[in-house]
Amino acid sequence: MSVNILLTGRPRTGKTTIIKKFVRICPVSAGGFFTCEIRERGKRAGFSIEAIRSRDREAQDASGKKYRAVMAHVNSPSPYRVGKYGVNTSAIDEVGIAALRQGMKSSELIIIDEIGRMEMYSSLFKAAVNNALDSSVPVLGVIQMKAGPFLDSIRGRDDATVIQVTPDNREELPGRLLEMFGLKT
Repeated sequence: MSVNILLTGRPRTGKTTIIKKFVRICPVSAGGFFTCEIRERGKRAGFSIEAIRSRDREAQDASGKKYRAVMAHVNSPSPYRVGKYGVNTSAIDEVGIAALRQGMKSSELIIIDEIGRMEMYSSLFKAAVNNALDSSVPVLGVIQMKAGPFLDSIRGRDDATVIQVTPDNREELPGRLLEMFGLKT
């Protein structure tokens, strides 16, 4: 059974920042994806989804495979809505699922940032998350605090440890996560 650790907490407590710090100090290869705020004129306008490998590459390689896309935006006409954001499920499917599948094949750790309301609009994404958690590759992820059948089933897994991020523990968490995964820098 692999180690699956999921961070949860109130919005803006630093969950994604913790994962990014962890990936920078992690001594093994990581695959998966990050979600990032899109800011326009100083205000949050949406979210992008970015495969971890894309940090040092163009948004798209010669094969046409996407590594970054707009996942949700205030100006999106999508019928799938989370608050003021229209959710682009094809971005989740094309970037997020592809990044998870690639991570299971070629990485020593999978990052899932995040499992939340926007991502729940994709049944393919839910299956990919379960596949990643069932795989032999350890997972570090972020899971929304709100209750829901899928989210509750993930939190209730015997192989999942859920850690609530707070202002008191967020600075120590990257190093603590290394220990929990049995990794040394």
